[in-house]
Amino acid sequence: MPMIDIQLIVGVVITVGAVILWLVWSRGNAGGSVDALVAQGLLHKQRNDFIEAELDLERALKMLQSASKPDISKTVTCMVNLAQCYEKNGKFKESRDLFQTVLKQWEALLRAKCSSALIDIDYAVTNSDFGKGTGAVEEFYEKVVDFKEKSLGQLHPDVSNSLIILARLKRKMGKNAEADHLQEMVKELEKKRATLKAKQK
Repeated sequence: MPMIDIQLIVGVVITVGAVILWLVWSRGNAGGSVDALVAQGLLHKQRNDFIEAELDLERALKMLQSASKPDISKTVTCMVNLAQCYEKNGKFKESRDLFQTVLKQWEALLRAKCSSALIDIDYAVTNSDFGKGTGAVEEFYEKVVDFKEKSLGQLHPDVSNSLIILARLKRKMGKNAEADHLQEMVKELEKKRATLKAKQK
C-alpha cells in the first residue's frame, strides 16, 4: 500500500486555497490577466519557486499600479508576497523598500480612518512572513490596536483579535514577556464580556 505524503497534500490544499481565495476576491472585476498573474505567482511561491513567483508578481504589480482605478487592497497583497520573494531570492534591499511602501500605504489608510481596510491589514499581518521587517510591522500594528480600541471600544471582539495578532508579532521578535501580557489582557477582556453578557440577560 503506497505511503501518503501528508506534507505534499497539505501544500497542495494551501496552494489551491490561496488561488481560490484570490479568484473569488477578484470575481466580477476587470483585470483578469492581473488576477491570473497573481494566482500563478502564488502557486510558484507555494512551490518554493521564488524566482518565477517574483517575475509573475512584478508584472502583476506594474499592471495594478498603472490601472486607472487602483485597487489598494490587491496592490498591497501583491507587494507583500513580492517582498517575501525578494527576501527569499537574496534581494534584501528591494524587500525592505517594498515592505516600507506597504507600511506607508497602511499608514495612509489608517490616517484616513478607512475601517474597511482593517480586514485586509489583519489578514496580511496574520498570514505573511515579514522577515527582517517584522519590527516595523509590529510598531505599525500597535497603532491599529489603538485605533480599534478608540473606534470600537476595548470590549469589542475585534480588539481582542488584534491583541492576539500583536502578541504573535511580538513573539516573533522574541518579546515573549510582552506577548504573554497581551494574551493575559485578552483573557481578562473575555471575562469582562462574559460578565456583561450575563448581566444583560
